[in-house]
Amino acid sequence: MTTIIQFGSRRHGSNDLFSDKDIYLLYGHNDDVTQEKNNLERQGYSVTTSTRSRAEYLALSGSLFIRHVFFEGAVVKGCEEDRSYIKGLWRSAPCYNYEIEDNIYMLKILEAIPSTIESIAT
Repeated sequence: MTTIIQFGSRRHGSNDLFSDKDIYLLYGHNDDVTQEKNNLERQGYSVTTSTRSRAEYLALSGSLFIRHVFFEGAVVKGCEEDRSYIKGLWRSAPCYNYEIEDNIYMLKILEAIPSTIESIAT
């Protein structure tokens, strides 16, 4: 069974004109989520998918993305117990230097993107 979790700025009401619609599909090894993923993408969602075992591994590894999804997200379809289980597995990583450096690099890229439609024309 697939569990769908909505997360991100739209989930907590801080979205703006440029915000995407974030959805996380958590599924079992034998589940085929291709059609569900495609349907959500056609509705304008940015879809992230993973198997339960991958989410478990990432939670135990201290993934900040997994923390964000499973601590701040809300189940919109499927089983709340799936979200609670992965949330309960999450452990902080001993060091986040790589993630910090990766995010600094991403911020440099984002700084080059115009913040408004008007600034694109100038």
